[in-house]
Amino acid sequence: MRSGAGRLIVKTAAEAHRIPTVEENVRALETAAAAAALAGSPDPDPTGTGTERCTRRPAP
Repeated sequence: MRSGAGRLIVKTAAEAHRIPTVEENVRALETAAAAAALAGSPDPDPTGTGTERCTRRPAP
């Protein structure tokens, strides 16, 4: 997942109305796993500057 989250909460559409079946849960998990795989790994450099460390100037 691009955000770097360690967990993903998966809900099925059926849960809005009833307890989902095993098949519905499996389908939801497979869909979530595919979406997470497509999103890829988190960007180690979210600033896009080519460095992983941000430097700040000391306050005057």
